[in-house]
Amino acid sequence: MGCGGSTPAGEDAEQATKAKTNTKSKTKSQGKGKKYEKDAEKNGKDAKKAAADPEKERRVKMRAEMQKKMREESKLAHQLAPYLPWYVLKRCSGSSKVSTSAEYEAFPGVIIFVDISGYTPLSDSLGRLDGMLGVELLARFINEYFESMIDLIRKHGGSVERFAGDALICLFAATSRSKRTDLAILTERATVCALAIQELHGEYVAQVSRHVSGEPDKILKVHIGIGVSTEIKAINVGGLGDNWRRLLFGTVFDEQLLFAVDAARAGQVCISNAGVALLEKSKLIQSKYIVTSPAISRIEGDTGYSQVVEFHPPHTFQQLLDDGLLRAHALPEITLTNSMERAVRGFVDLFVLSRIESGHTKISETRCLSMLFITINNWGAVHRDITSPYGVGFFSIHQLFRSVQGIVYRFEGCIANSLVDEKGCHLIITYGIPQHSDDPLLAIKSALEIQERCGQLSFGVSIAVATGDTYIGTIGSDQRRDYTIMGAAVNLCARLSSKCSDIAAQDHADAGNAPDTLGEQWCMLLCDERTYLQTKKHVDFRTDLEAAKMKGYDEPVKLFQPKALIRGGGAPCTRSSS
Repeated sequence: MGCGGSTPAGEDAEQATKAKTNTKSKTKSQGKGKKYEKDAEKNGKDAKKAAADPEKERRVKMRAEMQKKMREESKLAHQLAPYLPWYVLKRCSGSSKVSTSAEYEAFPGVIIFVDISGYTPLSDSLGRLDGMLGVELLARFINEYFESMIDLIRKHGGSVERFAGDALICLFAATSRSKRTDLAILTERATVCALAIQELHGEYVAQVSRHVSGEPDKILKVHIGIGVSTEIKAINVGGLGDNWRRLLFGTVFDEQLLFAVDAARAGQVCISNAGVALLEKSKLIQSKYIVTSPAISRIEGDTGYSQVVEFHPPHTFQQLLDDGLLRAHALPEITLTNSMERAVRGFVDLFVLSRIESGHTKISETRCLSMLFITINNWGAVHRDITSPYGVGFFSIHQLFRSVQGIVYRFEGCIANSLVDEKGCHLIITYGIPQHSDDPLLAIKSALEIQERCGQLSFGVSIAVATGDTYIGTIGSDQRRDYTIMGAAVNLCARLSSKCSDIAAQDHADAGNAPDTLGEQWCMLLCDERTYLQTKKHVDFRTDLEAAKMKGYDEPVKLFQPKALIRGGGAPCTRSSS
């Protein structure tokens, strides 16, 4: 018979089956009802017994509280996970304890540095908007562009280690210590990933015209550098208040990425010569699917440290993928358990942790902040001395970060970021979360103490302090995101830090010294005019510095050098709002 047809006999049989099923369901439902009645009666009796027995009542309450806490911990672990790199989550998996000591490891791997081109023109256009709207739109555009790349990086086996302003620092390494992946294979995966980013997400249109009348839309592109090394180093240092700072570093940054990133133009991928040597083992190179050509860097002394790598026309990423010549090697998912919560929280920035724990689902906001931008001048020599968890170099950097944490926490500041890029090791510290009536003064006080402590530990540092309105929020995607700060004050602070070397060199020359004897173990602290005006009653400043020309400013920017606190200048104030 057809699908829609039925016979009377068939209808009777069907009705009999339905009746039988309904009878069973009813009987089952009645059985469940009786079970629930018995359970309720039993629970009632247990409650009466517990009420009669104070000790049993205490145990019942304790069990209920533990179950509730476990549910909350599981939820918190899932909320915190996107703020951490995959390799940190892997390290925390199976652990129920916060780290109690600094850690060191070295391993072979590949770093790709994805840098946005066109960020400054976009920032300048949006800066014409009133208030903080321009900064908020800038963050939205950068977020949308990053989001399109993050999933692709993960699918190719890469971990986004850090968000460095308008750049991503990504790591390709073995996913297990017991199972090493050949460095040539990792180099091929990272290169294919970089080329896929350029082909699929190489251009982003920021629709500025919708928000700024008469202003054309801006085009964002990326340029990408790739470096490889048999020894990439990762350390977890600081640990004050059970908060650890992870640094990923090695010669791959200052001997390879420094030149590769600079040589790459918008839309290009440049790989170091060390990477090219490994890539030549790839079938993609041998079969001429991918080709390389010499790159030209603008850095003085670069005589060809990297090469441009690209698909050989007519080959494309999508075509090779369709032909089955490329395979994705996604990072495996990490199962988050209740027991991991304590280990995970030890690596999350305290500001993010406090906001999530207090139930704030929206971290983005605008605030007036005073911030420090710190660069370690002699980082090149420092990181080469970090060769084991027992050496002097490792102990020194651990002590430095622990000292900085102690100073910042005492003045109720926040370490917003710590990272290593192709230009060195940097820390970004903010005051204003929580807010105080004299955050600029707290920033100067902490900067003076950090400068002194760095000198004691034989670190040369450039420190800049700036105050201004900023956008505070998350950047990235649901899979991987981080806490960031954007705004004109942030850019100014970074540029002030880069001017420290000029002032130090001039002071060195004015003292009658030869320029080549300055070295790197000098310390210099500068601040902007707004910070100076708000703290000059409490701080002794050097005010005779010549104004400096800076990118993004039509007029030269005034420089001020904090020297010392004026006696009786006051103690750190207490929290006024959060």
